[in-house]
Amino acid sequence: MRTDRWNKKRELNLYAFYDHTGLERHLEKMAANGWMLESVGTYALRYRRCEPKKLRFAVVYYPKTDSFCPDEPNHENLTFWDYCAGAGWQIVTQRDDTHIFYNEDLDAVPIETEAVVQVETMERAKKGYVLSNTITVACMLPTMLYLQVSQLRRDPVAFLADGYDLTMMLMIFVMILLFGVELLGYRLWLRKAKRNARELGIFTPTHSSRWLSFLRSIWIFVFWALMVIPLLFRSAGLCIVLVSTGVVLVPVGGAVLVGKQVRKRSVPPKKRRLILALTVLCSVLLPVMLMIGVMTYGISSGWFDDVPKNAEEYTYTVGGSPQVGYLYHDTLPLYVQGLTDTDYARYSCEALERGDSVFVRQVEYRQELPYDVRWSDENDPPLPELFYTVIDVKLAPLFDFCLQSTLHAEDLYGSEYRETDPAPWGADRAWRECDAHSGEKYDTWLLIYGQRIVEFHPRGFSPDAAQMAVIGEKLGK
Repeated sequence: MRTDRWNKKRELNLYAFYDHTGLERHLEKMAANGWMLESVGTYALRYRRCEPKKLRFAVVYYPKTDSFCPDEPNHENLTFWDYCAGAGWQIVTQRDDTHIFYNEDLDAVPIETEAVVQVETMERAKKGYVLSNTITVACMLPTMLYLQVSQLRRDPVAFLADGYDLTMMLMIFVMILLFGVELLGYRLWLRKAKRNARELGIFTPTHSSRWLSFLRSIWIFVFWALMVIPLLFRSAGLCIVLVSTGVVLVPVGGAVLVGKQVRKRSVPPKKRRLILALTVLCSVLLPVMLMIGVMTYGISSGWFDDVPKNAEEYTYTVGGSPQVGYLYHDTLPLYVQGLTDTDYARYSCEALERGDSVFVRQVEYRQELPYDVRWSDENDPPLPELFYTVIDVKLAPLFDFCLQSTLHAEDLYGSEYRETDPAPWGADRAWRECDAHSGEKYDTWLLIYGQRIVEFHPRGFSPDAAQMAVIGEKLGK
């Protein structure tokens, strides 16, 4: 005896939201192979095993569904089903306003015979789906793409170095195309269907690409995975995922329970509409209030604090309030001790990789004093510190773009880079930051070594020629 496991089957629903003709033909093939449809979802079709037989399927849109229980038949649905059964059409399953029937008579009279009415009904039934996807394509996805482009304009080097940002930009762009192609296909079909129904009195069969639907489903899955998975590797990110999930599930679960109770108690239509409005309002306001409350409490309780694993924690006081800082112990290519004499040993040495993509690698190095030491009255003259960033441009055509974006960075704030003699640094070219108006020179240099850009900023001392040579030897390799 076959177990229930072998009598069930699932497959992706690879038909566009409007392609009921393609879905009907597919269900007929499945029935001929011994699989009867059991339920239909946005992304999946579920079957049960049956005797192979030739059946005729009809996907009908009947937009008179209970707002609270869209997957349960109401009185109007039952009346409609009885009417169809009288003509031999048996209900298979229903989801929202989509009703799927089958008939053993391959020559049975169609459920819908008026082409104009059929097109209008379908347009009305799919209006919500089309509107939501149009908003997504026209507003949400372009907004996300705009944020990515803004990041590219604000800090091109960091963006090109961040493989995650590059990937997300590509994902968003392709998603806009995939959703846009489906909506365009629907609009073109609808225009043609209206014309044929009005002028010829015939219904135009629908058509969609299963490969396009498959690609869109995979793309959506990968997109959300790329957004969520990186968060799971951070303690703060894990908290954000858990809080967001809870905030969504609570109001949705509450709305479902309210809907079931309203349905069981046979609430009059006017009261149903009032309850529906209140439920929708609460389902919008409640998540916002919960998110604000939980996030506020979480921040004050330290839920979202990411504690570095390679650092030593220390405490200091600012304005009478205790603060927490970290001393890093990373390996650096160049240390203060290699340039100047200092007896101070309690430095924080941090190597922060900003990104490493196929285009650019950017690493920021810091050898800095603890906060309380740097701003102490005893730090006079100031102890030496080092801050430098190494940018390796892997794709030669991008080098000039990265160089120019660094030379004209937005964070110069009234300063500018002026070219200087590169010889002491052993560099190909060199620039020094100066005041754009007075010409006052600052201790920040931009050095070029082949396709490497080095932004060097010492604090507490200004390098002499011998020190410049050491810097070039250590950072120019």
